[in-house]
Amino acid sequence: MVFLFWPVLLAIGAVAWRNEVLAKRIRLNQAELRILIGQTMDEAARGRELGVERSFVAWRVEWAESGAMRVENTGRDKARSVTAKASNSSGSAEKTVSSVEPGDSVNLGVVLAAAEDTQVEVTWRSELGRWTTERYAVKR
Repeated sequence: MVFLFWPVLLAIGAVAWRNEVLAKRIRLNQAELRILIGQTMDEAARGRELGVERSFVAWRVEWAESGAMRVENTGRDKARSVTAKASNSSGSAEKTVSSVEPGDSVNLGVVLAAAEDTQVEVTWRSELGRWTTERYAVKR
C-alpha cells in the first residue's frame, strides 16, 4: 500500500518545491521592478525640470584684435564648466573655465593663423546641469 502512494507524495513534494522556487523568483522580479519604476520616475521628474528650464546662453565667436579666438556669452544666464576648442589647419587651442557670466568671454590664447575657416566647439553646463555643445565655423 505504501508503495502505491509514495509516487503521489513525491509528486506533491516536487510541485510544492517548484511553487516555492517560482514564488521566490517572482518576489525578486517584483523587487527589481519596483527599483526600475523608482528610477524611471526620478528620470521623468528630471526631464520635467529640464523641460521647464528657462536658461538662455548664447555665444558670439570671433577673432580678437590680438589674433586669438574669443568666445563671448551674449545670453542672459551664466554658463558653467565651459570648454572652448578651436582648430584649423594651423593647429588647435582649448581652454576650460569654471563659469562665464553674461557679457564675459573666454579668450583662447593661441593664435591660429589660417586662411580657411576655423572650427570652434563650445561645451557648457546650464544651472540645472544640462550639457550642451554648439559648433561654429569662423572666417578670419
